Amino acid sequence: MSCSICDNKTGEIVFCEYHEVAYKNIKEAFKSWQKAMNIEWMEYLKRIIEHDFTGKWVREVAEFLIRNETNIS
Repeated sequence: MSCSICDNKTGEIVFCEYHEVAYKNIKEAFKSWQKAMNIEWMEYLKRIIEHDFTGKWVREVAEFLIRNETNIS
C-alpha cells in the first residue's frame, strides 16, 4: 500500500510512518482542545491548519481529513 497523502510505502495502515505519527498526535491533542474549548472535530482541524506553528505533516493530515470528511476514530 501507499500513503493516502504522499504515496510513500506503508504496511497495513492508511498513512506512511510520518503521517501516521502526525495523525496520532492530532487525535491525542484533540482531547485537550475539546476539554478546554468544547470544540468539534472539524473545527479543530480547521484551526490547526490555520495555526502558524503547525508542522507540515500535521497540516497535510488535517487537510486530508477535512477533504475526506473523516471523523475521529
